[in-house]
Amino acid sequence: IKPIWEDTTNKYILSHEFSVTKKDEVICEFLERIPQVFLMRLVGGSFGPQAAHVNGIFVKYRFASTQKPAKNNATRAQQPRRNIQTPPDRQTMRIELWLDTNDPEVLADLKTEMLNL
Repeated sequence: IKPIWEDTTNKYILSHEFSVTKKDEVICEFLERIPQVFLMRLVGGSFGPQAAHVNGIFVKYRFASTQKPAKNNATRAQQPRRNIQTPPDRQTMRIELWLDTNDPEVLADLKTEMLNL
């Protein structure tokens, strides 16, 4: 899945989705891959928005687990109305980076790292 950039009131958002089993490990691995940007101690808990100043750039990131319906050939009418929990190995994580900079080098580095995930 390719990252998508948006300009929302001068905040440049980079978002990326990928399958995960352990959110914290993926976040740590992701942050370690962009040391020139994420040289900081993580702020906040494991869930919800987190933020820090990095080399003078304000960065906010968050990730969310998205539920994906189980694949089933039965029609919707044949399926009982019930909430099926997604198995942990089928969860998807979304990371959104909110930057207060549109420095071409910073953005290029981030896009490259996101595509490599």
